[in-house]
Amino acid sequence: MSHLGDKQQQNSCCSFKLALHVIFWTTPLLAVKLLRFILYVFLLSPAYVRLFSWYYLKSNHLRVQYKKSSSTCSLDIYSNYNTITGAKNLCSGTDENDSSTIGSNTNSEDEEDKKHEAWKNNHDRPRPVVIVVAGGGWLFSDKMWGGLLSRTFSLVYVIVVAPQYRNYPIKKVPCMVEDVHDAIRWTIQNCRKYGGDPDKIFLVGQSAGGHLVLCTVLRQIIKHMDQGEEDSQNLGFHPEQICGVMTIGAPCDLSAMQQDFAKFGCPLSFANSTLFASDMDSYDPRQLVRENPEIVAHMPPTRLFHGTKDRTVSPELSAKFVQYLLQLGCKEVGFTPYDGYEHAEAMLERIMIGDNRYHRDIVYSYILQWTNQPPMEKNKIISLNDAASKLCPKWLMVIGRWCKPI
Repeated sequence: MSHLGDKQQQNSCCSFKLALHVIFWTTPLLAVKLLRFILYVFLLSPAYVRLFSWYYLKSNHLRVQYKKSSSTCSLDIYSNYNTITGAKNLCSGTDENDSSTIGSNTNSEDEEDKKHEAWKNNHDRPRPVVIVVAGGGWLFSDKMWGGLLSRTFSLVYVIVVAPQYRNYPIKKVPCMVEDVHDAIRWTIQNCRKYGGDPDKIFLVGQSAGGHLVLCTVLRQIIKHMDQGEEDSQNLGFHPEQICGVMTIGAPCDLSAMQQDFAKFGCPLSFANSTLFASDMDSYDPRQLVRENPEIVAHMPPTRLFHGTKDRTVSPELSAKFVQYLLQLGCKEVGFTPYDGYEHAEAMLERIMIGDNRYHRDIVYSYILQWTNQPPMEKNKIISLNDAASKLCPKWLMVIGRWCKPI
């Protein structure tokens, strides 16, 4: 009885210390980061205004509910030719029906439209589908960021699906993984209606979105291995239906992120009890592989990208995770460092200044390679290097990086 009382007293003391830590350290630290974030958004507001106006007024994407139990669980589909027109309008800042654009070359645009239509007619078959799971620290993810990829991917006729998953504190990570799973399953079952090929499904995740993608795929592999093929129809999508997985800046080893969580005033134990519902090991990619090393034989082709100057999630985590997978015998896995890139830079800031390196790597280096397709003819497509012009000048992005909170 005395031992039980001592344990309760010890737990109460730990809870009290944690509460003090949250009040006097976590809250002020997050307040400062919030102010920096507001200033960061203000500096990049020219790009955000153009992006928001395109998304809500011109992108012509389709919004579909993939989970009837929650109105939040919807996804955007960027698939048709109007999306391409919208992407070009975002670059020029004009409306697709406006033929009186100052400084435009009508003949040149007509020629480009004919090239697009010719390419489309020659490739009138189901197209690869990229499911883009956005990041946001499991707190403020928004599917709108998938539109950034669609601006260039639609030009080479790759369909983009951007699902919205429920964030903390409304739901915790286990429910987020469930949402991502349901979005993938819905896409596989329904993408053919929108011109997609269910045999060419790719997953792309940035930051927390990359973590959710890795967790979803690894957990699905474990489920199918445990249940066997007889019950596979009741387990959701099959891992073999995924042609490839690509993440950028993803937390793939949570147990090694004590310092990373501490930067946001959040002890790892606090993150475990809140974000991960006291079950972090079950949603830690490295831990899932460590406990089930046989799953590497069933992993789809996987490529981890990471900026070398990422201060939010250490690039060493991705490099070591890939090395660990290779040691276990995983053959189709690799690591690509982006020299000088910070967190979220490849998926956000670089795109805003017209640098689409990450898009080129995804399409040319991996989608074509993993689906055994011949290289696209350069005279039939617009180079991804020129597909989307700048949304803001580079010097503005450089200033914005000084106050970037992550």
